[in-house]
Amino acid sequence: MKIELINKKVESLVMKPLEGDSAAKKTMSATVKLNNELYSNVKDSKLFRVRYFASVTIEGRLEMDITYDFDFHSEDDFSDEMAKSHEIRSIVPTMAYPYIKTYAEQIILMSNLGRFNLPYFDFFDSPMETNSNK
Repeated sequence: MKIELINKKVESLVMKPLEGDSAAKKTMSATVKLNNELYSNVKDSKLFRVRYFASVTIEGRLEMDITYDFDFHSEDDFSDEMAKSHEIRSIVPTMAYPYIKTYAEQIILMSNLGRFNLPYFDFFDSPMETNSNK
């Protein structure tokens, strides 16, 4: 099955500073939690959207919530079976997550909170669960 990323946009960004003694720790850990929702397109059955909800925490510094929409075109019609497929659970997040990761890292850097490298995920070893909202 061929899937192509055709559009992406940040739907929302919320940042909240955390109280903490950032000078006490030289290395602060960054964690990312990722969830998603799938949407079919009523006008074109080969189009679908995945909305990712990324929650980024920099220990003692920041909580950031990003909602990021990714639109895809598939050679096959979007269906419940497709929503549960390996492609949607592994390949699609592998295409989308680098955009989310880079966006969050750049916002943190531009906010003068330091340079943080967010973790990578292996969606092939641990496929994402999907939440379909057809």
